[in-house]
Amino acid sequence: MSKIDAAAYVPRMEHDVTINRYGEARELIGNVVRFHAVRAGEPVFVEIDLIQWTLIRDRHPAIDRALAFVESLTAEGSWQTSDGVRSVAVAMGPLINYGSPEEI
Repeated sequence: MSKIDAAAYVPRMEHDVTINRYGEARELIGNVVRFHAVRAGEPVFVEIDLIQWTLIRDRHPAIDRALAFVESLTAEGSWQTSDGVRSVAVAMGPLINYGSPEEI
C-alpha cells in the first residue's frame, strides 16, 4: 500500500475524543487539548494547542512547572476565574526554540 493509499484510510475525527490517564479526562477537539488540573491546591481548566502543550511538557515534565509556564504566557500573567474554577485559554505562535532547551 502506498503512502497515498494509506492516507485514504485515516479515520476522520468527527466527535470529541476523551483520553483517560490516571483518571483524568482530557478532550481532544481538532488540535486543541482541554483538561482539568490542580495548581496550588486549586482546580484549573486549561485549553491549549496539543502540539504546544506537548512541547511544554517535554521541557517541564512536572505538571506544576508546566502550568506555571502556561500561566506566564497568559496576557495578564495569571489564571482567569470563572464560576469558581481558574481557567486559561492559551493561543501562541509556533514554539520555535533557537536557544537552549532550558529557555522554553
